[in-house]
Amino acid sequence: MRVVFLVILLAHASDSSNSVSKQVTINIINVNDDPPVFTSSATANVVENTQFAIDLNASGGEGVITYSIAEGNSTAFEVNATTGVVAFLSSPDYDNGNVTYTFTASADDGLNVVTQEVTITIIDEDDESPVFTLSDTNVTVEEEQLSAINLTATDIDTDDSTLSYRIAEGNASSFSINTVTGEVTFLLAPDYESGIIIYTFNAYASDGTNTETVVSITINISDLFETRLKKTGQVISYNELGNEIVDDSIKDDGFYQSGQITTYAYARSETNNTVIDKITGLMWQDDSVTLLVFFDEVNSISTALDYCTTLGLDGYFDWRLPSYNELKSILDYSEINPSIDTSFENTDAGVYWTSILYADTSNGNEDNIWTIRFSSGIDGHTLRTLDAAVRCVRDN
Repeated sequence: MRVVFLVILLAHASDSSNSVSKQVTINIINVNDDPPVFTSSATANVVENTQFAIDLNASGGEGVITYSIAEGNSTAFEVNATTGVVAFLSSPDYDNGNVTYTFTASADDGLNVVTQEVTITIIDEDDESPVFTLSDTNVTVEEEQLSAINLTATDIDTDDSTLSYRIAEGNASSFSINTVTGEVTFLLAPDYESGIIIYTFNAYASDGTNTETVVSITINISDLFETRLKKTGQVISYNELGNEIVDDSIKDDGFYQSGQITTYAYARSETNNTVIDKITGLMWQDDSVTLLVFFDEVNSISTALDYCTTLGLDGYFDWRLPSYNELKSILDYSEINPSIDTSFENTDAGVYWTSILYADTSNGNEDNIWTIRFSSGIDGHTLRTLDAAVRCVRDN
């Protein structure tokens, strides 16, 4: 702005004899010596994926103020020289690692230029789906155990949302999942001999905001060499003529079982109603007989499995429902009603559950479970919604 002040003076000049005077006018012009001052903040927090960065503002000065930026990360921005609005050329992404931007802002009134160091901090937004952190999505587990796989994922956003898990498709109905921990377990312990040795399903992880992350899971069942099967008791080998063989030329039970214990030895705890099989090393529940449905359709839970996994007996809490082979190993065909060693005192002569699904799903058998009838030692399969007795077991 140009301001003019007028000063009028009367000037005199004299040489001792004569004098003259003259009116003098002096114009005072205002000089632009009042620089602008930044009134906008030197820092700003910007949520990622937003283009607006900061609004530069300066006041004072003697002319129209124009704005510019330089140095630092200035090439990442554009600035409106008139309004002072600074915007990102490309929306910032917190997750690419650039979380702080700096530049030098200038305000120019035509004669004076002032600067301000500006820092823009990027704030993380919950905009990323979870990332699975599994070391392997194709795993192998031994038959006759419930544990399948533990799903793990992470939320890469800094809000650290609590993740939830689910499974679907494929053989998902054969499993249960803890939606918080990601632990996946078989509803029924897999049996390699059933012929079902590969299970597949899709696993999903969600942070509750973004699209679920999905990964395909394959569970392979490996054959467990069942060392816990009882031996036949044969310790002598014979040829086709019935003659005893003293060398190893014939590989029959007599060869493989020579030296094995042939007397089934049990140790009973009267106090705790448990029986230990000294040959297999398994500890058996011999408490009062409990009758349960295998699967409670109303509550969608495996009642028999849950009964064993929550059982506390003889100071142990790692009980489980036995496999078909394990339960069959305590049969004694020399006994009847029940066909079991007399060390077991609490035995129902009826049907007992195993943890093995009946493999033949034709003719309405898809919901059948392998069972053993202790009245006569006969095996069979029973609809999972019917009552049967439960005898839990653990590895001693």
